[in-house]
Amino acid sequence: MTNTITTVEGKTITVKKTLNAPRELVWEVWTKPEHIVHWWGPVGFTATSGQMDLKAGGCWNFTMHGPDGRDYPNRIIFLEVLQPERLVYKHSGDADTEPVNFQVTVVFEADGHKTNLRMQSVFTSAEDLERVDREYGAVQGETDTADRLEEYLVNMKTGFQTGITLNTPGKNVFAALTANINAWWTVTFEGCAINTDDTFTIRFGNTYKSFVVEEIIPGKKIIWKCTAAYIDVPSIKNKKEWLGTKIIWELTQSGSTTNVNMIHYGLTPMLECYEICEQGWRQFISSLQHYILTGTGTPYQQTEILTAAN
Repeated sequence: MTNTITTVEGKTITVKKTLNAPRELVWEVWTKPEHIVHWWGPVGFTATSGQMDLKAGGCWNFTMHGPDGRDYPNRIIFLEVLQPERLVYKHSGDADTEPVNFQVTVVFEADGHKTNLRMQSVFTSAEDLERVDREYGAVQGETDTADRLEEYLVNMKTGFQTGITLNTPGKNVFAALTANINAWWTVTFEGCAINTDDTFTIRFGNTYKSFVVEEIIPGKKIIWKCTAAYIDVPSIKNKKEWLGTKIIWELTQSGSTTNVNMIHYGLTPMLECYEICEQGWRQFISSLQHYILTGTGTPYQQTEILTAAN
């Protein structure tokens, strides 16, 4: 992500960022749990939200789930709520939460159709900030949070988007995305994805998606269009939400590295399956990365219990 400016001075962390979204939308995404759980926290973390009582004196209980499986209980107490301009809250540091105590002021400044965001976190002392940064990665965590917010806002408009940089030639990435999909996504792969107009189907238990290869530019770009879908998850009413969505892969070579950008156009947070599919994509992008760099991925196996829609 771009244009995030993070500074540390004494006992204060300040993060500034310009978001390509109107202030009212940024406020909504920051203050509604159904949105905030998708972007809150450092890269690699997920969040589970309790009730949010958005008023002065109200609180929000939530738990951060680390990539190592550890849970981090948190409680925020709102001190000032001025919609859609300003939020002031503090992390309580109560006995049943993580031992962190700091106050945050978030300012949402309208700039035409954009929003200038300023988030300032003030700790009890410079020494305490250093401790929290050492134990929890506070400085990088706040930068990541702003970047994940930006990513989520982008995804709301177009679809889920992510990217990785790999220390390998583009031809290796291209091969993984055309000839070796079963090595990183799912072993139950049927069809072909090497040339334009090729068709293929991927399966995860009773869940399946079928695609046509809409466009291929060797070494640079691949577009798959979903032509059939069934998501076998009881909580999802529309089992065909992937139908008509497109998965766009763009590869950019930079010296010995390859930048990989993926957009699942149409997979927006408004879909029932978004949360499950977001988690699934992150899992399988990691599998793709591991396969390209080591030769071994972690694709879905037919014997696995289905826990994700993709």
